[in-house]
Amino acid sequence: VPVDPLEWQISQETANGVAACLANTVGAAESVLR
Repeated sequence: VPVDPLEWQISQETANGVAACLANTVGAAESVLR
């Protein structure tokens, strides 16, 4: 199935944003627990 490069780029950026948000949340939780 062909994928639109623009949609792929947007999905990649969204995934990176979600990953960064999760990383920040985990980091904040660890700093609070410590």
